Amino acid sequence: MVTRAESHVGVASPPELPEWTSTDLWRAVDALAADVDFWDDLAPSHFVQFTPSLIALAEELHVDRTLDPLSMLRHINTGVYYTFQYVPDATTVIRPLTWPWPSAAASRRITHTSRWRCCAALGIPARYVSGYLFHRREDHDQSAEDASHAWIEAYLPTLGWIGLDPTNNLLRR
Repeated sequence: MVTRAESHVGVASPPELPEWTSTDLWRAVDALAADVDFWDDLAPSHFVQFTPSLIALAEELHVDRTLDPLSMLRHINTGVYYTFQYVPDATTVIRPLTWPWPSAAASRRITHTSRWRCCAALGIPARYVSGYLFHRREDHDQSAEDASHAWIEAYLPTLGWIGLDPTNNLLRR
Protein backbone atom coordinates (compact mmCIF):
# COMPACT_ATOMS: atom_id res chain seq x y z
CA MET A 1 0.00 0.00 0.00
CA VAL A 2 1.31 3.45 -0.92
CA THR A 3 0.00 6.66 0.57
CA ARG A 4 0.84 9.98 -1.00
CA ALA A 5 0.15 13.42 0.26
CA GLU A 6 0.75 16.78 -1.31
CA SER A 7 0.52 20.15 0.35
CA HIS A 8 0.90 23.71 -0.72
CA VAL A 9 1.90 25.96 2.12
CA GLY A 10 1.77 29.72 1.89
CA VAL A 11 4.00 31.63 4.27
CA ALA A 12 3.54 35.30 4.95
CA SER A 13 5.31 37.55 7.39
CA PRO A 14 3.06 38.92 10.10
CA PRO A 15 2.38 42.64 10.03
CA GLU A 16 4.91 44.85 11.79
CA LEU A 17 4.08 45.92 15.31
CA PRO A 18 3.12 49.57 15.78
CA GLU A 19 5.50 51.79 17.71
CA TRP A 20 2.98 52.15 20.55
CA THR A 21 -0.61 51.53 21.52
CA SER A 22 -3.12 53.62 23.39
CA THR A 23 -2.99 53.51 27.18
CA ASP A 24 -6.71 52.62 26.90
CA LEU A 25 -5.53 49.12 25.94
CA TRP A 26 -4.88 48.50 29.65
CA ARG A 27 -8.67 48.16 30.11
CA ALA A 28 -8.76 45.39 27.50
CA VAL A 29 -5.75 43.74 29.19
CA ASP A 30 -7.62 43.83 32.53
CA ALA A 31 -10.62 42.14 30.92
CA LEU A 32 -8.42 39.15 30.02
CA ALA A 33 -8.22 38.20 33.71
CA ALA A 34 -11.83 37.01 33.50
CA ASP A 35 -11.14 34.93 30.37
CA VAL A 36 -10.48 31.31 31.32
CA ASP A 37 -8.35 30.93 28.17
CA PHE A 38 -5.68 33.11 29.82
CA TRP A 39 -5.81 31.77 33.39
CA ASP A 40 -2.65 29.66 33.01
CA ASP A 41 -0.85 32.60 31.40
CA LEU A 42 -1.52 34.88 34.38
CA ALA A 43 -1.36 32.63 37.45
CA PRO A 44 1.80 31.85 39.42
CA SER A 45 2.87 28.24 39.12
CA HIS A 46 5.02 25.77 41.00
CA PHE A 47 7.89 26.65 38.66
CA VAL A 48 7.61 30.44 38.56
CA GLN A 49 6.29 32.38 41.54
CA PHE A 50 6.26 36.00 42.62
CA THR A 51 9.36 35.85 44.82
CA PRO A 52 10.72 38.89 46.65
CA SER A 53 13.64 38.99 44.20
CA LEU A 54 11.30 39.10 41.19
CA ILE A 55 9.20 41.82 42.81
CA ALA A 56 12.42 43.79 43.47
CA LEU A 57 13.45 43.31 39.84
CA ALA A 58 10.11 44.69 38.63
CA GLU A 59 10.61 47.71 40.88
CA GLU A 60 14.22 48.16 39.69
CA LEU A 61 13.11 48.07 36.05
CA HIS A 62 10.15 50.42 36.76
CA VAL A 63 7.59 47.89 35.57
CA ASP A 64 4.30 49.71 35.95
CA ARG A 65 1.44 51.05 33.86
CA THR A 66 2.84 54.51 33.13
CA LEU A 67 3.50 53.51 29.51
CA ASP A 68 1.08 51.94 27.05
CA PRO A 69 1.09 48.10 27.11
CA LEU A 70 3.23 47.61 23.98
CA SER A 71 5.79 50.20 25.06
CA MET A 72 5.93 48.51 28.48
CA LEU A 73 6.66 45.15 26.81
CA ARG A 74 9.55 46.80 24.96
CA HIS A 75 10.71 48.37 28.22
CA ILE A 76 10.64 45.01 30.05
CA ASN A 77 12.44 43.25 27.22
CA THR A 78 15.18 45.87 27.00
CA GLY A 79 15.57 46.09 30.78
CA VAL A 80 15.99 42.33 31.18
CA TYR A 81 18.28 42.14 28.12
CA TYR A 82 20.71 44.70 29.53
CA THR A 83 20.42 43.62 33.18
CA PHE A 84 20.94 39.88 32.76
CA GLN A 85 23.60 37.78 31.10
CA TYR A 86 22.92 34.69 29.03
CA VAL A 87 24.26 31.61 30.83
CA PRO A 88 23.76 28.25 29.10
CA ASP A 89 22.03 25.60 31.23
CA ALA A 90 21.13 28.13 33.96
CA THR A 91 17.70 26.51 34.28
CA THR A 92 15.84 23.41 33.29
CA VAL A 93 12.13 22.87 32.76
CA ILE A 94 11.86 20.55 35.75
CA ARG A 95 13.15 22.86 38.51
CA PRO A 96 11.24 25.67 40.21
CA LEU A 97 12.69 29.11 39.53
CA THR A 98 14.06 29.50 43.05
CA TRP A 99 15.97 26.20 43.11
CA PRO A 100 18.92 25.91 43.70
CA TRP A 101 19.43 29.68 43.98
CA PRO A 102 18.03 31.54 46.97
CA SER A 103 17.43 34.55 44.74
CA ALA A 104 17.09 33.55 41.10
CA ALA A 105 16.41 37.06 39.81
CA ALA A 106 19.40 38.35 41.77
CA SER A 107 21.57 35.76 40.01
CA ARG A 108 20.95 37.73 36.77
CA ARG A 109 20.87 34.52 34.75
CA ILE A 110 17.22 33.57 34.38
CA THR A 111 15.97 35.97 31.76
CA HIS A 112 12.87 34.26 30.39
CA THR A 113 11.20 33.75 33.74
CA SER A 114 11.94 37.35 34.72
CA ARG A 115 10.26 38.66 31.57
CA TRP A 116 7.38 36.27 32.21
CA ARG A 117 6.74 37.42 35.76
CA CYS A 118 7.12 41.11 34.91
CA CYS A 119 4.35 40.69 32.32
CA ALA A 120 2.12 38.79 34.71
CA ALA A 121 2.65 41.41 37.42
CA LEU A 122 1.01 43.89 35.04
CA GLY A 123 -1.84 41.52 34.21
CA ILE A 124 -0.46 40.79 30.73
CA PRO A 125 -0.84 37.09 29.88
CA ALA A 126 2.53 35.53 29.11
CA ARG A 127 3.76 32.05 28.30
CA TYR A 128 7.04 30.19 28.10
CA VAL A 129 8.14 29.00 24.65
CA SER A 130 11.19 26.95 23.75
CA GLY A 131 12.91 26.06 20.53
CA TYR A 132 16.08 26.70 18.60
CA LEU A 133 17.62 30.04 17.73
CA PHE A 134 18.46 30.89 14.16
CA HIS A 135 21.46 33.18 14.00
CA ARG A 136 22.31 35.67 11.35
CA ARG A 137 25.69 37.37 11.49
CA GLU A 138 24.08 40.75 12.11
CA ASP A 139 22.10 39.53 15.16
CA HIS A 140 25.03 39.79 17.62
CA ASP A 141 23.30 37.30 19.87
CA GLN A 142 24.80 36.21 23.20
CA SER A 143 24.13 32.50 22.74
CA ALA A 144 25.95 29.78 20.83
CA GLU A 145 25.03 28.95 17.24
CA ASP A 146 22.15 26.44 16.99
CA ALA A 147 21.51 26.70 20.72
CA SER A 148 18.18 25.64 22.10
CA HIS A 149 16.64 28.49 23.97
CA ALA A 150 13.52 29.72 25.66
CA TRP A 151 11.66 32.96 25.28
CA ILE A 152 8.41 34.50 26.35
CA GLU A 153 5.32 35.43 24.40
CA ALA A 154 2.96 38.04 25.83
CA TYR A 155 -0.62 38.56 24.69
CA LEU A 156 -2.09 41.98 23.97
CA PRO A 157 -5.65 42.42 22.73
CA THR A 158 -5.82 43.50 19.07
CA LEU A 159 -2.16 42.50 18.55
CA GLY A 160 -2.17 38.84 19.62
CA TRP A 161 0.87 36.94 20.87
CA ILE A 162 4.10 38.94 20.80
CA GLY A 163 7.48 37.29 21.27
CA LEU A 164 9.86 38.93 23.72
CA ASP A 165 12.88 37.80 21.80
CA PRO A 166 16.22 37.00 23.49
CA THR A 167 17.96 39.30 20.98
CA ASN A 168 16.04 42.28 22.47
CA ASN A 169 13.35 42.51 19.80
CA LEU A 170 9.59 42.24 19.98
CA LEU A 171 8.24 39.98 17.28
CA ARG A 172 4.72 39.38 16.13
CA ARG A 173 4.02 35.64 16.09
